[in-house]
Amino acid sequence: MFAGAQENGMAAPNPKSTVGVSVLVGVLWGALKRREAAGDLLVLTIDEYLTS
Repeated sequence: MFAGAQENGMAAPNPKSTVGVSVLVGVLWGALKRREAAGDLLVLTIDEYLTS
């Protein structure tokens, strides 16, 4: 099976891949905020998505 598989057969998420995603999101968020500060863009955060 997969490395780090749990007893129920589901594979555990790879911690290295989640760190890479969070770094990528941080870089993109920083770029968006810089463009917003320059007046080129308006950035909105969404706290809830499809909550019904």
